[in-house]
Amino acid sequence: MAGHTSFRTRFFGKTWVFWAQFLFTGLFGVLGIIMGVVASSGLLRDAFGKPRTDAGPPLLAIGGFMLVVAVLNCFNILALSAPLIRCYREGIACNLIGATSLDGIPIVPGLHRIIMLIRLVWAIVSLQGFRTQQLRATWQNFRGAHVEGPPMAHVLILNGMFVNEDTGQTFDSFAYLQSALKDHPRAVAEVLNRLACDQRHRQLLSSWPSLATIDPAAEAD
Repeated sequence: MAGHTSFRTRFFGKTWVFWAQFLFTGLFGVLGIIMGVVASSGLLRDAFGKPRTDAGPPLLAIGGFMLVVAVLNCFNILALSAPLIRCYREGIACNLIGATSLDGIPIVPGLHRIIMLIRLVWAIVSLQGFRTQQLRATWQNFRGAHVEGPPMAHVLILNGMFVNEDTGQTFDSFAYLQSALKDHPRAVAEVLNRLACDQRHRQLLSSWPSLATIDPAAEAD
């Protein structure tokens, strides 16, 4: 039975950012669709009274894209109801939401918005933005957490052998942006590193839901 520990064992992500984006993109998406339909039907006229049907397709395209982004934000809101990081007696369980193959592209000064737009489009087109990945690492395979990046843009990096519960794919490291975490990345890293070194406190934690082996190294032994 789990006991009481002074350590935080669950760390959640921020949802207010996605709520703001959902309301903004949803509202303008609906307006874009309505204006596109009005323009395509010939009801929208210019200053000379001529129908502007040519404005219909662009408005419909923009409105449709905004609605898809709104759906993506809604997905993130629902996915963030579960903790991003949770500590158990056996190890760490992490929830990766919307991670894509382009996340490793470095941010180039002056091109930040363009790179973020490319990531967003790729997340939608590839459907990678609509997936969650459940990763686990035993404390023996956890190699510590550290923080990188400038102030207000810190990145929490978790090192070790994390295994995807569904596919068996392994990750040597992955990251959470400061903007995605409710807690400061340094506070999260401190807790994880202290628990990794303190077996006595780990014994007070609850056991993770399934004891199915996800540690290839342990199986090989």
